[in-house]
Amino acid sequence: MRKIALSTKFARKLKKLTPKQFNLVSVAMEKFEKNEDESLNIHKLKGTLKNFWSFDADYDLRVIYSVNKNGSIVIHRLENLGTHNELYGR
Repeated sequence: MRKIALSTKFARKLKKLTPKQFNLVSVAMEKFEKNEDESLNIHKLKGTLKNFWSFDADYDLRVIYSVNKNGSIVIHRLENLGTHNELYGR
């Protein structure tokens, strides 16, 4: 199991989702926490977001996260949430 933390920004955006989007993100977060990665399209980001990673909640809804190590503890901090255009401006 991964240890997950939520940023304030991520938590605010999570509250603003439609019920359908909230369900998609919840399922994706559960899979991510349980290391069930095959359907999440986890990938390292580039450019100005090069210190972050991303996974898909659905075709266009993404979760951006960072990986922080504190000794032997690895924390995956969910940083941001939104559509591809909202997050990457493309």
